[in-house]
Amino acid sequence: MYSNRNKHNIIKYLPTNDNENIWGISISSIGFQSINPKENYPLKGHSSKYTFNPERGRIIDEFVMVYITRGEGVFMSSDCPMQKISEGDVFFVCPKQWHTHHPTFEVGWDEYYFTLGGPYFDNLLCKIVNRTNPILHIGINEILINHLNEMIDSAMAEKAGFQALLGGTALHIISLVYSINETQDYRTEAIQKMQKACMLMRENIYENFTPEDIAKSINMSYSSFRKAFKKYAGIAPHQYMLQLKISKIKELLDSTEMSVQDISSKLSFESPDYFSYFFRKKTGVSPISYRKHVEIQRNKNL
Repeated sequence: MYSNRNKHNIIKYLPTNDNENIWGISISSIGFQSINPKENYPLKGHSSKYTFNPERGRIIDEFVMVYITRGEGVFMSSDCPMQKISEGDVFFVCPKQWHTHHPTFEVGWDEYYFTLGGPYFDNLLCKIVNRTNPILHIGINEILINHLNEMIDSAMAEKAGFQALLGGTALHIISLVYSINETQDYRTEAIQKMQKACMLMRENIYENFTPEDIAKSINMSYSSFRKAFKKYAGIAPHQYMLQLKISKIKELLDSTEMSVQDISSKLSFESPDYFSYFFRKKTGVSPISYRKHVEIQRNKNL
């Protein structure tokens, strides 16, 4: 099993605005929590409105969607007896519904979550969420994880109109979850392992996580993993990880004011010089030249 101690936990609470009245949607919080074995749950940093003691449970005013991507635990509500939660499960909490959930103490879990409300979501989710059995077994889905991370990035940036963007992405996520559950489109164990491999590559992009580490994490020999992954993704695991790293570098150069040195350190390069060499070799331009080009194009579009 891989260690999750280096994962970056995110707990973000959001202001609402007139978009709720216009669009009928509101996202009040979003986050990612990686709970290690024998670690207390939930993590510190939650608003007093949302934090809770798992033994006592809680009641909140919005819907909650939780997606477990590693580990196991339990869920229980006033309408649903205690149910086991496993990797690849999504569960919903309804407004005004007493509930509790937590990872198994000896195992822990990784969870993505967001809370949502507003007339549009209230009307939709009241029709599709089964209060007596709100757990959907959809497996690990890379597209779903990508959308959740897009929501987290938008929430952290809080750019103009971010609530409408979050609401639209949340609707896409809910539609995807519903579709996968209806069609059971997570298919074979082999596909699930490749989906999980892609997820691990994205979640550990800031660490020195190797393809061999990935293979070990999903209980495959490296040779078998490399062959299966190339068939699944069309490229070798190493090339896939390089593409992810290049995309993340471009994103940081484009959307932040981080220095080249800080980006190099954040992505665990051995030195800023090697970072610049790596980026130039893969893109044909230096990081500074790329950033200047993006700024020039952005100014032209103003």
